Amino acid sequence: MNSERSPSIKSEEVSQDVPETAETTNAARVSNTL
Repeated sequence: MNSERSPSIKSEEVSQDVPETAETTNAARVSNTL
């Protein structure tokens, strides 16, 4: 269970550390959806 939680927390930390990456991913997702 700890192993599964580790990546989740890391993912959130990375997102906060690199907000630009999250925004870029969102933009790409929207583009794909459209």
